[in-house]
Amino acid sequence: MSEIEGFRYRITDALRAVTKASIREARLKEIRVEAINSERLKSHFEDNPRDLQVLRHDQVLQPKRVQPHLKHIPSYLIPKALRTEVTKEVKGKKVRPSSTAVRRGGGRRKKNKVRIDPLKTFTSKPTKVPRTSRGK
Repeated sequence: MSEIEGFRYRITDALRAVTKASIREARLKEIRVEAINSERLKSHFEDNPRDLQVLRHDQVLQPKRVQPHLKHIPSYLIPKALRTEVTKEVKGKKVRPSSTAVRRGGGRRKKNKVRIDPLKTFTSKPTKVPRTSRGK
């Protein structure tokens, strides 16, 4: 039991995502896919192509919230009995650069865009003219 104690917070996060609305939407999506792929309804959709378009056009009412922290399981949470099996699977995966490495320099570009934009750099105060160049 102590081996799975570390997964408690992950389980509660996953359970919070499962609501009555999400279950209903998942069921509707399954039924919609079954209706589109049904052999019995193919002739009906040939006679009424608008019905097929309506089924395909339906979109998810509430988009699923992706929980990126649940994708990766840290090694300290993996039970000792499973560590060797999991590490073998992970070795075959392709390593992607971290998101910070991909976004390097993004802040500088944004700052330059603000500087270039005349509406954001405009000041209502008049610039000071040096005393020597004033008309005497």
